[in-house]
This record gives sequence, structure tokens and C-alpha cells, in this order.
Amino acid sequence: MRPNYSIDDLNIDIKLLELRQKQEWQELKDQIDLTKESLKPMHFIKKTLGNFKVNTQDKKDLFSTLFSIGTAYLTKKIVVGKTDSKVKRFFGNMLQLGLTNFLTKKTAVEN
Repeated sequence: MRPNYSIDDLNIDIKLLELRQKQEWQELKDQIDLTKESLKPMHFIKKTLGNFKVNTQDKKDLFSTLFSIGTAYLTKKIVVGKTDSKVKRFFGNMLQLGLTNFLTKKTAVEN
């Protein structure tokens, strides 16, 4: 036999379920916001740099490496530019890699 429910009992249960649904939906939206915030690139950078204790020599090495990579990238963009040619892009990448290695070694010797 089916239990006998009154309409008032059912309406109360419906209201409780709607309230629960609203609360769970709000929790889900809050979790989505937290997830979006944690996946922002700046958050990763801050987290990585926050855990990275930098002394003076490490700062110089980091700067020289970033300088080498940046200079090589700009040189590649100036020499190769925007192209659809796979051969040109390949040689541009090789130029960038070679220049990065050269500049990194050169600045490491100077320090």
C-alpha cells in the first residue's frame, strides 16, 4: 500500500527541496568562481614566485635567461616575421634557439 500523504505535507516537502536546490546551486556557483580564480595565469605565477626564494645570484641568472629568451624571440620576429612557410619558421626557430643558448652562455660567463 502507498503511504497516505496530505497535500500540505507534499507542499512542505517541495518547498524544502526547492530551498535545498537553491543552496546547492549557490554552492556550485561559488565553487566555479573559486576554480576560475585559481586557474588564472597570474595566480600560477604568484604561487610559483611565492614559493621561490630568490637570492641575488639567482635574480641575475633569472634576468639573464629572460633577457636571452626575449632577445632571441624578438630577433626571430624581426628576421622571419609573419610567414606561412614551414621552412622559414623552422630556420627562425633554430635561430631563436641558437641565439638563446649563445646569449645565456655569454651572460653566464660574465657573471
